[in-house]
Amino acid sequence: MRNLFLLTLLFAACSAQDWAKLNSTTLSQLNATDFTTLSAYNLSIIPPSAFEGYTIEQIRATDAPAFQGLLSTQLPYVELPSITALSSEQASNTKPSALTTITYEQTAALNASTLSGFNATHFSLWNATAAAALSPAQVGMISAAACTGFNSLLLSQLSNDSFAVIPPACIKNLPAPVFTVVSPVQLSTWDSSRVSALNKAQVSELNTDAAAGLKGAWFSADGASGVKPLLVEKLTPTAFAAWSVEAVRALPLEAFQLVSAEQLTRLAVPTFAALSIPLLQKTNTSAAPGVTADQIGALNVTCAGFNAEFYSKIQYTTLRNISEGCIFNSQPTAFSLMPAGNLANLSLTSYPGFTADQLRNASYVALVGVSADGINRISDAAAAGLRGLLVQNIYPESFKGFRVLQLQNAPDDIFSFIRREQAEYISDFVIAGLRASQINNFNVEAIKALNQLQIEDLNDLSCKGFKVEQLANLNLNVLGNISVNCFTNITDEAVRGFGANGFPLLSLDIFSAFTASKLGNLSLDSFNLIRGEQISRIPGQACSGFTSPVFDGINLAAISNITQQCISALQPPILASLSIDRFSRINCTGITGEQLSLLDPTTIKNVTLLCLSQLVPQGFKFLTAEQLSNMTDLQLANLSWAQAQQIAPTRITALTLSQLAALEPAVSSALTADQLGNLTVYNRNFVDLYTPEALEPHRDFAADFVRKIPAEIPIFSNFTIDQYKNLTWVKLAVSDLQGAKLSKTFVSTVSAGTLAGLRGDQVSALDEEGVKAISTAQASNLLFTSFQNFTAGQVSWLAPEAFASLNPMLLEYSTPSQMVNVTQDQLKLLTDAQLAALPASLFKDCNFAKFFNSTQVDHLNKDAKDGYESCKDRETPTTSGEEKKDTPDDDHLKGGQIALIVLGSLAGVALIASAVYYFVKRNRAEYQAI
Repeated sequence: MRNLFLLTLLFAACSAQDWAKLNSTTLSQLNATDFTTLSAYNLSIIPPSAFEGYTIEQIRATDAPAFQGLLSTQLPYVELPSITALSSEQASNTKPSALTTITYEQTAALNASTLSGFNATHFSLWNATAAAALSPAQVGMISAAACTGFNSLLLSQLSNDSFAVIPPACIKNLPAPVFTVVSPVQLSTWDSSRVSALNKAQVSELNTDAAAGLKGAWFSADGASGVKPLLVEKLTPTAFAAWSVEAVRALPLEAFQLVSAEQLTRLAVPTFAALSIPLLQKTNTSAAPGVTADQIGALNVTCAGFNAEFYSKIQYTTLRNISEGCIFNSQPTAFSLMPAGNLANLSLTSYPGFTADQLRNASYVALVGVSADGINRISDAAAAGLRGLLVQNIYPESFKGFRVLQLQNAPDDIFSFIRREQAEYISDFVIAGLRASQINNFNVEAIKALNQLQIEDLNDLSCKGFKVEQLANLNLNVLGNISVNCFTNITDEAVRGFGANGFPLLSLDIFSAFTASKLGNLSLDSFNLIRGEQISRIPGQACSGFTSPVFDGINLAAISNITQQCISALQPPILASLSIDRFSRINCTGITGEQLSLLDPTTIKNVTLLCLSQLVPQGFKFLTAEQLSNMTDLQLANLSWAQAQQIAPTRITALTLSQLAALEPAVSSALTADQLGNLTVYNRNFVDLYTPEALEPHRDFAADFVRKIPAEIPIFSNFTIDQYKNLTWVKLAVSDLQGAKLSKTFVSTVSAGTLAGLRGDQVSALDEEGVKAISTAQASNLLFTSFQNFTAGQVSWLAPEAFASLNPMLLEYSTPSQMVNVTQDQLKLLTDAQLAALPASLFKDCNFAKFFNSTQVDHLNKDAKDGYESCKDRETPTTSGEEKKDTPDDDHLKGGQIALIVLGSLAGVALIASAVYYFVKRNRAEYQAI
């Protein structure tokens, strides 16, 4: 046994030395069993050329670990049949560096099993030239793990057929850098499963030129995240259509920077809808024409990704499918470059999506071509973004679509851009809703276009917005449609815009709405053509606003229609500036005193009698001395008594005696005490001016006149008997009688009114015959100042008829001492008014009360009646049964009766009865004589 062991060692030692000395022939002659114990070292020392003899059986017998000794110098010598015998285990044990020399033919001969044994390291060192020999079947057997060893050279050498079958699992493990050498042709061989196997890193390294070979952009979400713009640019439109929803959602934001219209148009609708806002924001705007109607119709929120340039390049026919939500979510500046007519293609359901900011930033021609229905659908809130030039380019007919709330929300300044032909189409209902500030901005040309209905329906408050130049340019045929309320709200300054041609066309009722401030703002020619019926409607108080130039401009035909109230309200200087021709046409009824006082004396002189008759009496108190002195005798002859009374007493002396003589008797008789008192400056010339008929006394004025003598009016005249007939009450009042008696001759000669001038100190000159001669007419003219000086005797001398003609006031203030001698004949003729005026003090004398019958008593005032009743209560029945008669001395009468009774019972009936009878009879006779 020991010898056998030594023999084996010897053989082994010989074998080790022999492996290095083998050649191809000697190697091929070795038994296969010789290789079962071949070590890696032994394999490594075999001369390279000897490998040409390495047989199939020998290879199969070689232990797999031995191939760890295989050298790159040896491998090329292995014959092709033998190479096919390599097992996967042998392959996996082969030193990777050995494969750097594998030949094309050897590679092609490798079976699937062998290839499956190679790992990533092997392939990383594989002879690239030889790799071109890999068949599709071989490539299919390469493990996924081994694919991580592929390098660019190896991958680039693969045939197209082999490249086409690279398993997806392998593709996933390919190093990213290897894709830099992939060709378009190679990529064209890949189906969706292989393209989708690419990961982000691989795609990011992918030769962009090669992308042109892709038949479809079947990238996974991970792979899509590595896409570069240049890669997208190279994709064919057909390949571009293959993008999945998940993939586009994973694309880098800049991925579509170079996308083309042809590519974009092929994108499936769901995929297009999946594009993110940031991605769309960076999408190549040149691609916009490729967007289809169906694609954009699927968008909503993501429309925020379209910028203005992109929107401007979308085909106008495509926009018909854009949704309300898409527009609403678009950027504020999205339509700032929109060409004319594009938005006209939107569906009606889209217009409500516009926002105020979008319209505010829209291009000036963005709304060109949009129909009335389209305009109508724009929301009220969005209308706030309308701008002038944007509105100016809307088709005129489309203005029919505007609604009230839209334009109410629109900025005021847009109305200055509305063209004439556009304004014609704004509905009257919409016009009615405009604010004053919006009306204010209408340009003159647009104002010209407003029609009757539009004007008629104007909102009253909106009329505040009208400016002068706007009203001046309104079509004349619409002026009649302006309402009163509208006119009321038109500013005072703007009203003058109607002008001379406009005012005659305004309705009559409008003139009732004039105010002073409106009239004050009119231009000089405003009322040149005004009609009389119009000016007659102007409220009186408003006329205070007239200026002289405007009033002077009123046409002559209309002046006579100016109302009394209007004339009264005019500023005083206005009438003063009128020409005589104009003044002669006005209604003088309304002229005030202040106005009258400013009239030129020449104008006064030319005032017509009609005008004079219309002047209100109160105005005459303002006439100046110069004006009065310029009045003609004819004018003075036509003054009314009320007018004459108002002439200021201090200025009446401006009238000459000739002028005074022209006054009608009724007028001169109405002159006041102050006027007459001042006229006494003319002395006898004035006193002798009037006849009694021309100077009938006015009770109140005569009383005032007489009271002023002599403190204010001097006594300076006297008269002779031959003057009695022409003696006026004024002359009597200022005359010094110089002790003359006013006898029957005087009284019967003077007129009924003359005694009104009788002063209190002159009454004593009336003798009994003079008093008895006083007529009823004269008695009615007696004044309190004279009657209060009548004595009891003078009162009793008055004829009963004259007594009954006294003014009741005279009796009201009469005293018991005056009335003590009044007769029954006088009292029984008293009128009801006189009875009512009798003072109660008179009835303290019951003899006075005795002469009143029950009918008269009924007309007494309460206090007088109470006095009468008191007297009646004191009466007692007489012996004859007759009613007791009051006597002047009733107490004495009662005493006599009592005495008669007493004495009759004591001294004898005959003597006492005689005495009493005589006493009573005497007393009654005295009473009758009063």
